Amino acid sequence: MNFRSLSYSANLHLAIAFVLAAAVLLLPNRHSLAQTVDSIQGGQAAGPGWSNPAKAAEIADRIRQANYLPEADVAASTGVRIVRPESVPTVGSKAAQQSAENASVTSGMLDFGSAMSTVREPVGGDFSGFSWEQEGSQVAPVSYQTTGCRSCRGTSGGCRSCRAGGYGQHPSDYPGPCGAAVGPYWFGSVEALYMQRRGKRKYSLIRDRLSDDVTFDWAPRFTIGRSADGVNGWEFVYTGQFEFGRSITATGAGNIDTLLFDGDGAGGFDGTLLDPFNDADTQFLSYLSNYSSYEFNRVMVGWDVARILWGVRYVQIDERLLYTSSAPPDTGDLLSRTQNEILAFQMGLDLLYPITYRLYADVQTRGAVFANFADSFVRLRNNDAPFINSFQDDVELGALIEVSGGLRYQLNRWFSVRASGELWYVSGMATALGQVGRSVTGNYARQLNAGDDMLYAGGVFGAELRY
Repeated sequence: MNFRSLSYSANLHLAIAFVLAAAVLLLPNRHSLAQTVDSIQGGQAAGPGWSNPAKAAEIADRIRQANYLPEADVAASTGVRIVRPESVPTVGSKAAQQSAENASVTSGMLDFGSAMSTVREPVGGDFSGFSWEQEGSQVAPVSYQTTGCRSCRGTSGGCRSCRAGGYGQHPSDYPGPCGAAVGPYWFGSVEALYMQRRGKRKYSLIRDRLSDDVTFDWAPRFTIGRSADGVNGWEFVYTGQFEFGRSITATGAGNIDTLLFDGDGAGGFDGTLLDPFNDADTQFLSYLSNYSSYEFNRVMVGWDVARILWGVRYVQIDERLLYTSSAPPDTGDLLSRTQNEILAFQMGLDLLYPITYRLYADVQTRGAVFANFADSFVRLRNNDAPFINSFQDDVELGALIEVSGGLRYQLNRWFSVRASGELWYVSGMATALGQVGRSVTGNYARQLNAGDDMLYAGGVFGAELRY
């Protein structure tokens, strides 16, 4: 007998016996594994650090909020699990592996506080032959396939943008861009805007009389749109119609005068035509400005906290100034009317920043360049006989800027409310006040003035629905 060969054989058997003994000692106890599985059923957390009831209840509540489920649904559910992406599942039997491969899958979103994971779980499979490793303070059940928040993962591992709400969320295909793709959905909003047309404060043509500031007015803003996949979509927006106005009435027995005067002096214009505006008994001045807007935009959503849009926009702004005077038996009136038809190409950026789980800071911006097809009509009459009757039109280039900032609160997955302040600026406009002056000459209103600016300021409150 070769003792050298026998020694090798003994050593080999000894090594095999050592490996088997180590494997038996290191295998987790079946009973302890069953306890671990039971402890995480229904959305409870298992492992060191999460074993106390208060912490388990807190984690279950975070799962309920992340999935927008009532507490009863969480308690009854056996499909919600807390998993650790780094955990490595192993397969204990081919039968169980085949059962997992043949089973259907469901998706959900869980919140770990600073990170989110998309969880895919086989339904109806037999996992009795599965085993897994317990790492640290969390348990990763076999058959769970996890993916991180791919589109918004930061260097710190956080993923705040994947929380509830956002621009791309959809109730039937949660979580949207952060994980699984979102299916087609509609969205719409209704907002109440309370705005004021600023500028030309205390304007008047009546001597020693000042008009009030332009009044605030409210008008709705309707938005309806559709997203094909949570990223690409379109929207239609209508705003209006606003009617900003102010007026003043002055009365006195023959002692109401005007600020209009003969600018030509001795030549050109006959100043006696302005006599009905002096020593009058009654004078009336009114100003009205209307605003309405139509938009059609292409929309793209990024990381569920940013929305980019571009499209075409049509804005109509009409203004009218009417000034009348009665000095019996004479009467006089001045009418200035302008119309601005704006055709614009605009771009916009909307941003959300999470403050709490459901509360967001909301910023919306719009910028546009446009062609303004403007016209004006000015008429000045004495006893119903016009001595100035001028119509002018022109095309003016201009710019539009809109800025809105406020708060958005996400009530649930598909419904949110928003409150903000708004500021609009429009250049290259023909205003009713800009066509007339106090100096009346033979060239009065013979040229269109389309170089005025308009400023609007106010607040907004509205609600948005996605379905």
